[in-house]
Amino acid sequence: MAVSQFSMKHTDYVFRVLRRSTCEIEELYNEEILLSKIDFTKPFPMLSLFEPESFRHERDLANVIGEALGCPLDELESRLTDELKACRAALFNDTCAAVDSRGNEGYSHYAFPEALALDVVQACPHSLIAKIKSANLTYQVFFRTFEDEKIGVDHGAAKVVVDFVPDMTPTSLVAKVVRDLKRSEHIKVEEAESEYLLQLVGQKSFLTKCDKLLITYNDVRSAFENYRNPRFVLRRKEIVLVDYPKPRPIHKPNYVRAEESRLASQNAKSSSTTPGVTGNEAGETCITLWDVDENLSMRPLSCSNMGTSDLDSQISVEFSVYCGKTSLVHKASAKVPSHNPRWVEGMIPFDLYMKDLPPAAVLTVHLVETKVKKTKSEDRVLGWANIRLIDWRGELLQGVVTLNLWGGEPQYPPHGRVG
Repeated sequence: MAVSQFSMKHTDYVFRVLRRSTCEIEELYNEEILLSKIDFTKPFPMLSLFEPESFRHERDLANVIGEALGCPLDELESRLTDELKACRAALFNDTCAAVDSRGNEGYSHYAFPEALALDVVQACPHSLIAKIKSANLTYQVFFRTFEDEKIGVDHGAAKVVVDFVPDMTPTSLVAKVVRDLKRSEHIKVEEAESEYLLQLVGQKSFLTKCDKLLITYNDVRSAFENYRNPRFVLRRKEIVLVDYPKPRPIHKPNYVRAEESRLASQNAKSSSTTPGVTGNEAGETCITLWDVDENLSMRPLSCSNMGTSDLDSQISVEFSVYCGKTSLVHKASAKVPSHNPRWVEGMIPFDLYMKDLPPAAVLTVHLVETKVKKTKSEDRVLGWANIRLIDWRGELLQGVVTLNLWGGEPQYPPHGRVG
């Protein structure tokens, strides 16, 4: 019976179960798991149906994306293979790792615009010091009241002039200006210098590093070299950092929870069937390309359903490795009769060192038919395919691979169809 405040779509709900082993409630986002594999309480299994709060938001977002694509996301979801689902979940995890690795508050916030400091051998050459002293150049710092700074009023600011000192840093300049403003009663005595920072006039960039000399900052150095006084605005930290709030936590979508649940059940199954064997002990040992002191090599084995009726023609396979638009290497196999398209030759070595193989390398394969007409030979591409040599896991394509070739005019990387 329909209830107005509840959705009647089964995709909007998941089950909660009470685990017998842990006596904890678990949410079953993986709907492909067998009920017989769940550690239910006995003798009466307990399941409850509920709608996660995130489902409504995800459903609305999916509708918007589906309208933009012209195809419902549910339909695309039904076509995904386990490999694509795993890749999608891995991409989400990589995104979370990247977000977690960047700063998210204070001066270390990923969007905080720190001014560019130069990496120079000599912080302040004697010639530059002489130029500054001869022109009587100084640091000029402007200060506004709290109310004016909050609403962005620029006129009527107090001005503090500080003589040039070669070893002055942003924090030491702030300390000097704050002391002068306290003496002139523009700043209250109880306010600390750590509550302020420097901003370049006319730019949204700040100078906050206590271990960098002012003269090493690009804009400060450029101003002195062009006989101009570097100008700053003394800003309140509490007002500046309002524009750089801490980002909200990344929402974990339902498909990621489902994939994590599926992988967890698979790992539990494999560990129960092979106790004491984990990781690389159960499979092959993984090595990096840096450990391979060889060139790339491959060879064709056989082909079928070529679509040729000329028994006198010959067949060959051409291999090319691309990185973007650049062709790195090109090789071709020997020609064999079209009525017996099998190659018995050894591996074809490529002039491409394995350590130099780029992660974005794409292998282009062309099946070429050669017809001899009198004294002239004619080549025709029967089929083609573009495949990535390194997959999304960072693993090299190796072993025996079966390719279903595309017909028609070949397409080349980077715009050609891959897969």
